[in-house]
Amino acid sequence: MGREVLPKGQLRKLTDLSRYVAEVANVGQWLHAPYVGNAAFAHKGGMHVSAIRRHTKTYEHVEPETVGNLRRVLISDLSGRSNILSKIQETGLKFKAHDPTPKRSSMRSRSLSTRDSSSRGRTPRSNCWPAARWGNTSRFSN
Repeated sequence: MGREVLPKGQLRKLTDLSRYVAEVANVGQWLHAPYVGNAAFAHKGGMHVSAIRRHTKTYEHVEPETVGNLRRVLISDLSGRSNILSKIQETGLKFKAHDPTPKRSSMRSRSLSTRDSSSRGRTPRSNCWPAARWGNTSRFSN
């Protein structure tokens, strides 16, 4: 339509604005709110995360940063190797392409998640995380 509704860069403040309004109104922000909710760009299924790692447009029609939000990869009983690799990549740890640790870690997180349903969607504690394999375990201790 060719009309500028918001000045450039203002859309990036949408998530902060949403949180501010929720705080001022003394209401909780809806976790699953489109664009601005904490779960709006959260991914936990193995194939889903694998697709996001290859091409973000497969499951996200806008980049989270466009609206001031963040992409999150969760670890759960639905996690696969891609989830573990994404978490490793976030921390900057180095690993070899065919290292079996991410697969073992995803199997371990699945068994822990199914055994303890309260851990769904949380980052695993250091006792089941593969950080020790690559050194630097201090970043993951709770």
